[in-house]
Amino acid sequence: MNKATKDSNFALTPLLQEMASGKLGPGYKKAFQLINGLARVYKSRRLIPVNSVQISGVSYKNIGKMGIEFLKSLASPQVRVPTTLNPACYEPFLQKLHLDEEIRGQNEIIKLYSEMGVQTSLTCAPYFYGNKPEYSQHIAWAESSAVVYANSVLGARTNREGGPSALAAALTGFTPEYGLHLTDNRRPQVKIILEKTPANSLEWGLLGCWTGINHKNTIPLFFPESSSSPTEEDLQSLGAALITWGGAPLFHISQTTPEADIFPEPENSVNCTIEDLEIIQRQISYQPQTKDEIDFVYLGCPHYSIAKLDEVFNKFNAQNIKTGIGGPHQNLLGEIPSSSGLTYFGGSCIAVSYLLPAIRTVATNSVKACFYLMNRGIKTVLLPEDECLNLK
Repeated sequence: MNKATKDSNFALTPLLQEMASGKLGPGYKKAFQLINGLARVYKSRRLIPVNSVQISGVSYKNIGKMGIEFLKSLASPQVRVPTTLNPACYEPFLQKLHLDEEIRGQNEIIKLYSEMGVQTSLTCAPYFYGNKPEYSQHIAWAESSAVVYANSVLGARTNREGGPSALAAALTGFTPEYGLHLTDNRRPQVKIILEKTPANSLEWGLLGCWTGINHKNTIPLFFPESSSSPTEEDLQSLGAALITWGGAPLFHISQTTPEADIFPEPENSVNCTIEDLEIIQRQISYQPQTKDEIDFVYLGCPHYSIAKLDEVFNKFNAQNIKTGIGGPHQNLLGEIPSSSGLTYFGGSCIAVSYLLPAIRTVATNSVKACFYLMNRGIKTVLLPEDECLNLK
């Protein structure tokens, strides 16, 4: 029979009781304590099993030596559900910058996670690479763009976890039931009527940015002006920009996303015009005097699918400006096309990577990448993908 312990207010399975007592080792005990603490903070009535986990806080640039010591203190417990890792500050520029300590530290972080049974795919788009939840499944994901994609496009249920709480869910197999795990909290809060349906992933990203800035931490229900068939990349771009610029981990698109039409329409209604998106682009995008100012092009934020990577690789030619493309670790792809001007950010991302000093102005189609690059002091030019790939 399940029973509560002195450390919890709700019934625990026998396995969780053993974790709580420390019988299974320090890693499981710490994981339970974290999950139990979150349940208390959010007044959750029970813990629920999760089907998968995605962990952030992987980059040595972010967690450093203290992060390594924390992972070591867990003493290599094993994850209990399929678990994948976010991008790291891996290649491509660490060796060129002679950052030997960072290379060793990053390798050790990946090794420690691998020893716990975590799949080291190193991607922010795990739904393309073996970790795709089904509709209504409860998961515990941490990467912001993956969280909003899983909630909105796939109809799975996850809060935006921190790195430690995601790891704790992976080790225990449970997460507290609160937030977006509850149906009522998934209702749209503002209806946004679009004057014109976005034409490409950049425009969808600008829509996410406009919505996030004007309606922070608010779940939107979008009504396109015509029948909408956004691509995977369009939906990635919308969600990544929305959560990055405004914090909302879920959106709905009428007649498109799986939960859009099961809730009543919100009373609060606003219009979004073409001019609104043009203004946002002018506000956040650097305006170079000439295209010669652009040092580098970056695509694949969030990471592209294999099919999209192939498409972009095939469009690239050696006359292009030096270009970086984000995707999972190379071990998931096989051979990467070799070109003198093409850099594959395998298992990495421009948001967490060390960059060469010569990279001062970057062109990208990613409104999320724009946010992070701007905060690093890098001038960022927003252009549609085709224009990025035509820069010479």
